[in-house]
This record gives sequence, structure tokens and C-alpha cells, in this order.
Amino acid sequence: MKMEEVDYEDKLSEIPNPSIEKVREKYEEKKSEIDEEAKRKELKNSLKTRKNHDDIVGKISSAFHQAEEAEGSETGYEFAFTEPLEEKGLSNADVLLVKDEGDAVKLCIVECKSGSNYSSWMEQISSIEDVLNEEENKRELKAQIGCRKKDISFIQYVVATNARNLAEVKPDRYDYDYPSNLAVWGLDEWEQSLYAKEDYNCNDSDLSSKVGDGIDYGKIENPIMYTVSSHPVIILKNVLFELLKSNQSRSYPKEFNEEEFYDEFNQNLQMGVQGPKRDQLVEEKLDNILYFAEDIEILSDEDVRSTKDYRMKFRGKKPPMVEEAVESKFLKNRPVRIVSEEAFKEALDEYESEGKQGNLGNFTD
Repeated sequence: MKMEEVDYEDKLSEIPNPSIEKVREKYEEKKSEIDEEAKRKELKNSLKTRKNHDDIVGKISSAFHQAEEAEGSETGYEFAFTEPLEEKGLSNADVLLVKDEGDAVKLCIVECKSGSNYSSWMEQISSIEDVLNEEENKRELKAQIGCRKKDISFIQYVVATNARNLAEVKPDRYDYDYPSNLAVWGLDEWEQSLYAKEDYNCNDSDLSSKVGDGIDYGKIENPIMYTVSSHPVIILKNVLFELLKSNQSRSYPKEFNEEEFYDEFNQNLQMGVQGPKRDQLVEEKLDNILYFAEDIEILSDEDVRSTKDYRMKFRGKKPPMVEEAVESKFLKNRPVRIVSEEAFKEALDEYESEGKQGNLGNFTD
């Protein structure tokens, strides 16, 4: 990627009389020093971690599905929606479970985790508790649930992860004021079971008893395709698949309007926030996703053959092919962008530190 393809003009404009040639020379030097393949591996691992995270969200949601077949529903707690604190700018708190007790409700906030940054897990669950300690936030959450006039009598906090991680999840090891009513759950893929870590079961007796025995999360599926904070690759794979599938009878099935993308994306979000706040959240995310899609070259607004806004760029016409293309283009093109942006930043930092200035006439060379 040439330096001109990096969004650099604003940064260069902050420097008096920049010499574009000298910056470009440093840029090429820095770019050659950055390992593109290492960046590709980092992105692949990051995407894998996020896929695992979203899988855990789906399994928790299935275990506590509203249907009678779901074993978790025997506790009285049922899946309400995902990301209840997203409108507060907190993408943690992945799943909200609610138990209606007439004049009051009990809540269970489940923070789903993958990877191995255990210290940050405790920090994040503490942040969730801090947010919910504020009465205004509780009122907004009750509005999402639809029980404005009821009291929240209890909140259970849970960190849920893969069973293989449980031995390493030790809240007492970290210097964070995590919730006293914190439980740690593990999900065993072989047994299709959700269970509590010893000494970290739930404070709520109904949850404690059932999760202590183990819950079969596979009795019924609550298909969480993605959440609003999912990786753009995950969202694009799902949305473009559905759009292409529904457009098969069109002359140009790969083409669609932004409104069609919005509708498909929005209808699969199981969020509690509604109205203008939801619209704003979805629109902001939509803008980021479409920018990302054009950047990795899976979408284009220039090669459109009909009156639509965008065209999918990949070989083939079958929906599964676009899923493969999204991930392939991400791993091919995104590392190139990252290397270029890092190289430019390093080049500009070095240029500034040396105090070298050129001629403004070279700015557009």
C-alpha cells in the first residue's frame, strides 16, 4: 500500500512545511521492518477469540431460553436480551437473565469470556457492578425489561468461559473489588453442560442448585447470530449471506441498498434498548461496518450495475461463498492496512523528532 492510500493529510497538516518526500522515504523504511504475516496471525487469533466469545453468548442464551425445554428456565431465570449496558458505552455484560417475582425482579448479568486475560475479566465485571450501582442506570434497565414499577431485589454477577479455562480463573488472585455475589461458570462442549466453578457458585439458591448440578445448554437453541459489539467480520458474514440468499431472483443479487443492510442487521440484534437510542446505536455501528467492508474490499459503492448502493465483491453467486470471501479478504487486506498505518505513524514520529522541515510544494508529490 502506497503512503498516499493512508489517511495522512490531516496529520501532515499539523507540521509546518512538511517534506512529503522525506516522510515517504521513512515510511518505506518503516514498512519494510514490520512483519505483515505476524499482523495477519494476530488478526486471525483475535477473530477466533471473538467467535468463541459469541459462541458462549449463544450457549448461555440457549440454556436459559424462555421455552420450557430449556433446563435453565427451571431456575425461574430466563434470557431477556444481550448487551443491556451497551447504550452506556459498556459492551461488557453480554447476557441479561431475569427472574420475575411479582412485585420485584432478580437479575443475573453474565459476562462471557474467551482468551486468557484473566485479570481484565475481574476489572470488567467490577466496572459492570459500578454502572449498576447507579440508580439512574437501574431505572433505564428496568425500562428495557418492561418493569418500571418493580424493584430490583438482587443482582447476580457471573463470568462465563470455556471449561478448560476454569482452573486459571481465580478472582481472589487479582486486586480488584469484584462483586461479592460473583459466580464463575464453565461450559463443557463435550458434555454440552454449563456448571459452576467450585467455591464460586451463585448466591441465588435456585441458580446455585441447578447450575451446581449442571445445565444441559443443548436442549434448545437460541440463535444469537451476532451482537452489536461483535467483530465486523462476524456481522458481515451473516448479513451478506442473508441478503444474497434473499436476492437470488434479482438480476444483480450481489447488490443492495444501505437500508436493506440496516434492516437485516437490526432485526437479528436481541437488544433491550429500543426507540431513538437503539436507532442511534445501530446507525453508528452500521457506518463503521460499511466503512470496514469497503476497506477490506468485500463491498464497493463504485462498481454497482443497478440503482442500488453497494455491490458485493467476490467470485461466485452462492451465499456460502460470500461468507468465505469476507474472512478471506479480511485476512488478506486488513494486515496490509495495519502495516501501512503503523509505518506512517512511526515515520512521522521520527521525522518530527528530528525536526526536519521541507517545502510545502512537496506536499502533493
